Amino acid sequence: MKIFKSYWLILFACALVISSCNRENVLEEGVDLPEIETQLVEVNPLLERSSSSEEGLVLDCFTVNYPFDLVDEDGETYTITSDEDFETLWEDDEYVCVDFVYPIDITYEDGETATIESAEDLGEAFASCLPQGGWEDGQFPAYLISYDNSCYEFVYPITLVDLAGEETVVTDEESFNGAVAEDLQFFVFPITLLHEDGEEVEVQNIDEIFDALLACGGWDVEDTLGWDWETGFEYIGCYVIEFPLDVELADGTIVTVNDHMELCDLMLQGEVLGYAYPLTLIDEEGNEIVVESEEELWEALEDCPGWGDGGDFDESFEILIFLLEFESTGECFSINYPITLYDEEGNIEVVGSYEQLEEIFNGSGDFFPQGMELPVTVTLLEDGSEVSIDSIEDVFEIIADCE
Repeated sequence: MKIFKSYWLILFACALVISSCNRENVLEEGVDLPEIETQLVEVNPLLERSSSSEEGLVLDCFTVNYPFDLVDEDGETYTITSDEDFETLWEDDEYVCVDFVYPIDITYEDGETATIESAEDLGEAFASCLPQGGWEDGQFPAYLISYDNSCYEFVYPITLVDLAGEETVVTDEESFNGAVAEDLQFFVFPITLLHEDGEEVEVQNIDEIFDALLACGGWDVEDTLGWDWETGFEYIGCYVIEFPLDVELADGTIVTVNDHMELCDLMLQGEVLGYAYPLTLIDEEGNEIVVESEEELWEALEDCPGWGDGGDFDESFEILIFLLEFESTGECFSINYPITLYDEEGNIEVVGSYEQLEEIFNGSGDFFPQGMELPVTVTLLEDGSEVSIDSIEDVFEIIADCE
């Protein structure tokens, strides 16, 4: 697996010396042109994407440990033993460091160490870092899915898109690693994955790529207990999941995860089979509920409005829940009422206030919504502007602007 995109620096160039015989600058016969002498140097883009720390240079999910050597465009090397050394050298315009001197030692976030023998190996390690969020805005950060971290690998070509909206088509691991090393990239769906058993799976969106990756460990996605990327894997039903918690892995071991990102890392690798009990939940009133088994968890979920009643909640219901959650803080926006809700039988309820919505969700009547008529509008508290909401991506965009 190779490669970083190369930046070429022309270090030496001789001007062409020509003799003029007339006003049209025609070359005299027999005049030899001198050769142009050039030296081409590859610059590792990961150097500019790193940040120094007390332990070394941080590159996403791992750190390049001190001490290490850097090499400049003239082949001169510099030993870096601290973040002060690195920052001083990097700020000096006389030196242009182009890469590490290999091998180098790295330490992953979980404490595991490895020796990197080449720039290609470093690119593979960086591209393989699992994304820590980013999909909340409706895009999935691109990372190298391979049999080293999943039960799938890519079927090329794959299209990536950066934050500026520029698309790049990568045709192999070499070009993929180069694109990811160069800048933050996102998958452009659909993408095709090849399972270890030889079956190809085409994933059309974030839901489907999560489903495919989570199933690697044998977890039946259809029987999921409510884990949802759109809520950051921190909620199940109407409950908040209390961390730290224990989960059972595919190999039967029990591990403790300290936050939702550690849980997500294991899930993306297809390692999680389910919760290891007891599990602590926090209800809407802030009360702790301890469940000792999956059966008790299902019983607790039955108390959540709309859970297990056979209704199919559509995206508009998810939009409604997100709007209510963030409106309740009083910091970002307010919903413009009235809004129109409908239940699974098609009954309509026009709601004129937040308080009326609270009554519906608290079970004060027979009506419970399965969806909401779109679009709806909200008013941003910062400047009073009105924004139309027609998709979950619209909600994420507003929330991101408020943070």
